[in-house]
Amino acid sequence: MHHEKVVGELFGSGEMQLPFVLQSAETMKATVDFLNPYLTKKEKDSDTTLLIGTVKGDVHDVGKNLVRLTYRLK
Repeated sequence: MHHEKVVGELFGSGEMQLPFVLQSAETMKATVDFLNPYLTKKEKDSDTTLLIGTVKGDVHDVGKNLVRLTYRLK
C-alpha cells in the first residue's frame, strides 16, 4: 500500500502521467484479486454495516478493494 501512496504523490507532483497511474492501479487490483482466496474471512462480531463503493472502472476502485481486503469483507 505504501507504493500506491508513492504513485499518488508522483502523479500529484506531475512526475508521473495518468496511464502509468492506471497501470499501477490495475496491477494492485490484480494482486488483491490473487490474494483474496488465501485470506481467511471473519464472522461478524456485530450488526454494523459498512457500505463503500466507487464508479466501476474508476482508479479509486483499487482503494475500495484494499479496504475490503483489509477488513476481509465479502
